[in-house]
Amino acid sequence: MATRKAGLSGLTLALLLGGCGAAPTAVVPKSETPVLKPIAPPAADDQDGQKVLTTLKTQAPSVLTLAAKSHSWQILPDGTKDYNAADMWIRRPNSRTPFELAAYISQARDKRVERTKMVFDGVRNVKLKTYFLGFLAVRVTLPVDDSRIVDKYHRSLKDTSLDQMLNVVLDPGARTRKIGTFELRGERLQLVEVRSPTSWPDVSKEIYGMSEKTGMPIYRDSYNKAGKVFRHFDVEGLRIGVHFAPGDFSTDG
Repeated sequence: MATRKAGLSGLTLALLLGGCGAAPTAVVPKSETPVLKPIAPPAADDQDGQKVLTTLKTQAPSVLTLAAKSHSWQILPDGTKDYNAADMWIRRPNSRTPFELAAYISQARDKRVERTKMVFDGVRNVKLKTYFLGFLAVRVTLPVDDSRIVDKYHRSLKDTSLDQMLNVVLDPGARTRKIGTFELRGERLQLVEVRSPTSWPDVSKEIYGMSEKTGMPIYRDSYNKAGKVFRHFDVEGLRIGVHFAPGDFSTDG
């Protein structure tokens, strides 16, 4: 079985799980935002963020499968912080089709959401397996934009997908600026400021961390119009070219 990954920001399953077990309990993760260790600022003649994205532009079309562990949080409209961590698998049959996503939520602010598995076909439907009263398995298939599984900003899994992330970074109209070289959990990455027309409407800019090892984005901070980070996402242990087990993209098990 492929190594699992963690973190889907703002998934709202509380309505779906309403009445299913105890009331939500806030948890304090050990590290909501990992520490970025600065290594070197960009050289005076090397501040073009597009140079950092060269590897991504070259490699992205050939990436068909990924697995990693991710963490994410976001500030909700009422000012509270939502958090979750999830094991994730991502695949697509070819570069012309959207990525499919399978994820297992291992930690969440709402404890009722934990142990939920979801499989998104990349286009329109999400299969869910969750637990009623903590032990009775419940399976359901919902449209990706169903109000019970979008976040508080009405963003769906499609809106927060890897495809959306790549569209933001690789948009020809995006303005980029290299921030410097940093280290995240022992992995070197290049930080790039991105102002893209493909970002969400309430975003002023985003900071992406591009792994020097894989060329893929493994860190993302989204800033609101007030200039404050309201959504964070990062991954660790990203692996490309993973071979998945038959049950990884199923909720039947």
